[in-house]
Amino acid sequence: MCRPVICFAVLLFALVACDKNNDEPPPPPPPALPPAKIEVIAGNNQMGTRGLQLLDTVIIEVTPNPADQTPDYTFYFTGGTDNGQVMPYTATWNNGKYYVRSVWTLGNSPSNQQVKFLLFNNCSIATNCIPADSTVIDATTSHPWTAVFNPQASGAGTFTDLHFYTDQDGIAVGDLTPGGVITHDGGQTWNSHGYDRNDIYQLAFADADTGIAVITNNGARYTYDGGLTFFEAPWSAPAVGHLSSNYFMTGPSSLVAVGRYGSIARSTDAGQHWTSYTDLNFINFLYTVECPDPNTCYAGGESGKLIKTGNGGITWSELPSNTNSRLFKITFHDNQLGYAGGESGCLIKTSNGGQTWSQLKPGIHGDIIDIRFFDNNNGIVVGRNGEIARTTDGGDHWTMINGHSNGVFSLTKTYIKSSQLILGLQNQSIYQYEIN
Repeated sequence: MCRPVICFAVLLFALVACDKNNDEPPPPPPPALPPAKIEVIAGNNQMGTRGLQLLDTVIIEVTPNPADQTPDYTFYFTGGTDNGQVMPYTATWNNGKYYVRSVWTLGNSPSNQQVKFLLFNNCSIATNCIPADSTVIDATTSHPWTAVFNPQASGAGTFTDLHFYTDQDGIAVGDLTPGGVITHDGGQTWNSHGYDRNDIYQLAFADADTGIAVITNNGARYTYDGGLTFFEAPWSAPAVGHLSSNYFMTGPSSLVAVGRYGSIARSTDAGQHWTSYTDLNFINFLYTVECPDPNTCYAGGESGKLIKTGNGGITWSELPSNTNSRLFKITFHDNQLGYAGGESGCLIKTSNGGQTWSQLKPGIHGDIIDIRFFDNNNGIVVGRNGEIARTTDGGDHWTMINGHSNGVFSLTKTYIKSSQLILGLQNQSIYQYEIN
């Protein structure tokens, strides 16, 4: 039998030991079985704009471990405020796999951003769990478009077109007062340049100096000095629709015009007389026309309509465009190699003079409004919302240079001046984007 003092000491030691154990948190449970595979199957490595939501949904696919009979997944994203916020909106099982779909609003970090996806299995995130697995999602950001000309005072109207008659000298015009601006340093600075018209909607040039300015009701003014001055000349308006037309000059006196309801007209006397072509069996609007040589022209428009002439516009035939998207821009590097772009990032390519067209995937979400190829492989496309993509292999692969709404959001017209500089018109301002 124990002595009373000794028993009390033993009991006191046991109580202290018990209290000490109660003060310490329980050890974390052992990690659950990791999945067999975890993969970001969509939305990784997007080009985005700081502070804005990425356009593509981030989708993560989790393949369970075959030895795990009862997987119970939970998850969360981590990355810090500089990397924005990822908001999941669905987490579902499908055909034995677990899918998490999320939208990512980027943070304000000027560098590329990254978030981490942590997956837990058979435990609550609120407890001291060990993640069963993880993966990272990356996004790229870029510098914004910058304004190089802003109006001194607010007013109505917008810039509509621009033209460079030398590498350094150019004009930008529109339906605004004083009608236009001029640059002598390659577009870095612009100054007001008065015209007698403040309703110029499009420019078309046969060469650096000879061109027309299209005005109200398809009227026109001529220039022989690159657009420094415009003057009245004998002209009759073609029946292609006001503000829905597009002109191309194949020579100082030769023009092709397209417009609403499939209308096409050509002139061989500098616009004094026009001949309409009416044998096409469609009424879709035509938005763009491009002529790689004086005899060969292509026009495109609604519902993927593409047409071609090989005799200077005397007759036209419809082409299989392989798209139903509206086409806003056509460009040809030579008589065989050409591209057409338009609605919601649609971009198609031909290598045989328009006989067949294949679809490309430049990664642009907005409407493509400008395309330029510097040779057979290197080219740039620009979206109305400011997106820019570049290819170095003729369009098979693309790299996003700029994301949407990054300094601009609704460009009227752009001018790809070189592989390093793009100018853009939005409302009453002129912007530029320098490609590093």
